[in-house]
Amino acid sequence: MNEDRDLVHRLARVEQEIRRWKLAAALAGVGFTAVMLMGQAASEPVTKMVEAERFILRDDRGKTLAILGVPTTTPW
Repeated sequence: MNEDRDLVHRLARVEQEIRRWKLAAALAGVGFTAVMLMGQAASEPVTKMVEAERFILRDDRGKTLAILGVPTTTPW
């Protein structure tokens, strides 16, 4: 009787492990497919030139950290 119970527990553990492996394989397949599809997406041509009168660098709170450009008023 004790051997039967041990066998049932071992079988339950093996079945649970198989379910985990199936889930892991399915997730890996979905991830691989997603990566492959992203690689197939058409990319837009790279812009080689950006034009602007000035560039303003701000942090995540909106505080101006730096301004690159020609001053609009003359200092003299």
